[in-house]
Amino acid sequence: FYNATQVPENKHSTCILNTNYCIYPVDGAEFYVKFRFDFRIEIMQDQKPENLVFEISNDNGLTFVLISDFFGVEPNQNEDSLTTEYNFNYYDNLLYAVFDYFNHNPNLSKTQKVFAFIWRSVSFVKPGSYIIQIRDISSSSSSNQKPTQTRYTVYSAKNSRKAKNVILIIGDGMTQSMISTARLISRGQHFGKYRSRLMMDEMPTVGLLSTSAIDAAVPDSANTASCYNTGHKAIVSSLGVYGDSTASAFDDPKVETLAEFLRRTTKMSIGVVTTADISDATPAGVFTHSRYRNKYDSIPLQMLRGSEPVDGKKNYGGWFFSNGTGVAADVYLGGGGRYYQPKSSVSRSGCKTRSDSQNVYQAYQEAGYDIVHTKTDLLKWKPTLNRKLLGVFNEANLNTHIDRISYPENILKIDPNGYKTDPLCADPNHTPQPATDQPSLVDMAKIALEQLYLNPEGFYLMLEGASVDKMMHAGDNLRMVGELIELDNTLRTIVNWTIEKGIEDETLIIVTADHGHGFDTFGTVDTEYFNKNISEINKELSDLYGQKIELTPEFAKRLQIGVEAQSGKPDYVDSNKDGFPDDWQVRTMVGMHTTVFSDHNENFQFTHDGPRVAYTEGKSEAEIPNYVANPNDAPNGLKIKGILSPYIDDYSMHSLTDVSVFAKGPCSEMLGQVHDSQKVFLVMVECLGVSDNEFVFAWWMIGLIIFFGVVICGILILIFKSFFKTKQLEKIDDEF
Repeated sequence: FYNATQVPENKHSTCILNTNYCIYPVDGAEFYVKFRFDFRIEIMQDQKPENLVFEISNDNGLTFVLISDFFGVEPNQNEDSLTTEYNFNYYDNLLYAVFDYFNHNPNLSKTQKVFAFIWRSVSFVKPGSYIIQIRDISSSSSSNQKPTQTRYTVYSAKNSRKAKNVILIIGDGMTQSMISTARLISRGQHFGKYRSRLMMDEMPTVGLLSTSAIDAAVPDSANTASCYNTGHKAIVSSLGVYGDSTASAFDDPKVETLAEFLRRTTKMSIGVVTTADISDATPAGVFTHSRYRNKYDSIPLQMLRGSEPVDGKKNYGGWFFSNGTGVAADVYLGGGGRYYQPKSSVSRSGCKTRSDSQNVYQAYQEAGYDIVHTKTDLLKWKPTLNRKLLGVFNEANLNTHIDRISYPENILKIDPNGYKTDPLCADPNHTPQPATDQPSLVDMAKIALEQLYLNPEGFYLMLEGASVDKMMHAGDNLRMVGELIELDNTLRTIVNWTIEKGIEDETLIIVTADHGHGFDTFGTVDTEYFNKNISEINKELSDLYGQKIELTPEFAKRLQIGVEAQSGKPDYVDSNKDGFPDDWQVRTMVGMHTTVFSDHNENFQFTHDGPRVAYTEGKSEAEIPNYVANPNDAPNGLKIKGILSPYIDDYSMHSLTDVSVFAKGPCSEMLGQVHDSQKVFLVMVECLGVSDNEFVFAWWMIGLIIFFGVVICGILILIFKSFFKTKQLEKIDDEF
């Protein structure tokens, strides 16, 4: 799938157009000094390149030096043929890739020989503009042949720290139209005005972010999380790497994450909080390096150990970004217990665990972590300086707010992904009990903040409301809204917490999304008549009009959808003012839909017994899965024919839309207007003032030496003055 290109002349999506060269990092990459990365060049040709030189210039191309001389390291040290000389398979079109993937028979792919050169763990030490070039020096090369070039920009943080703390909040898949819908349902309207505002509405800075991937205009959560945490655009599904053409997920050129840099160069604390698996794309983006986001077994170990050899092969070139110790954040809170439990620990069929025998819980305990599995134990845990916490509260994702609070009985009969299944697998320890004692996002945020706050050096916290996206993929719009309201309530809690602690002016808070969905609200639906039997409707109309009326069921249902002047307002009530409707099912429901979807039935109503399962697997064609509408979901709804590829097992997929970014605190003004997504990383580093901290430290030391030098000189002068004055008095006394 991933090696299918829409540009056949480019064999790999990262190659420079109309060349057979791929350079990593890619053209236009932006860096901060001291941040480490792997530099890689791939040559896609049949013969080994003998007459190419790789050069770099930092004076606008006036002079070039060899890459090896510039970085002070030779290429391909401790590498092998798997990363330096191999065959790469690719496809000219998506159709061939799909057929080969599902038939497990790569007959339709093409093969290209690749020769590669990689310089591991290098960094820029000076800011400026850099030009990378590949130059052919063979005798057959034309003197007029221009070198292939890419350009980089390297920044240095100003020598002042503007923020002590940074909190990055991600509403996964959250769009402005979702925020507007959540505001309508949560706050209501009075003569066209909202009765009150969401916390996001009150943030002083608002901007937009474009989140496209290197290889795709429409991104996923992995490449976007990678960009927010490294400042580098990435390939779809990749984390902390530039996805190259090799087969392994773990040998690709890596880029250092902000958390790794902070752990390596400062004493700041780090926290990760999510309602998803901790191994899921957005939280994993804080610390993970993998070409594929689905390497779930390796990700919890990378948190502790860094990017060690987790594929059973060698540790390509060594990994020095975090000295082999990993980020080892002070706090990890979320789901995903299946990736901590060894395979041998499961005695019941149907429960998910790791694919190997490693007990990751034990590894965390040995590393000094306290481990909790319930809300009760989490709230009992007492934050203490230098204490570390791992909280894993479900086998997979945490259940939604609606199912935890309004319909807790659903947790007894559904798994965290919404499928009706054996509830005994839900507990992260795989004991025969469902996970009925899960914390809210607010609960987790409070504990994480209290622990991180104890560090006088400051902290970086990444917090995610994951099921905004997950409920969109399931087609459960109302549960999506519930997750967004919970995220906004969490934001309000965080803002108030910074005020109470007196750190509001030294804490940068950023709220944004990693991508969007094609979601919007178009009106309302009268569910009383939508659900009414067609014979009753026809009789009612016939009696009123005195003539026979015969509407078809679908026609009658569509008449209940109000748009513009006919849309009116929904009937939601929030009597206790907690931001959530008292009842999610009312007569006049909000009409919501998305622009890209699978086959499904749609009745615009709330699913009481757990998240929707809008689709099911139908009859395959040529071994390719074919997902169709689930006949048990909204059976009284409109029959909607999908436009998604039939093999995609999701109701809805991501969209191109720019996402909103809200910010508060120091440097927040830098996120106004419209930016590419790497701007978030650049602002966080600039505001923390850490990328040139060695330089800052050096000047601080020089200043301190000068200060003490002046003080010592002053003391010596006073001593000498006092000494000579005493001598003069003694002389006068002798003369007298």
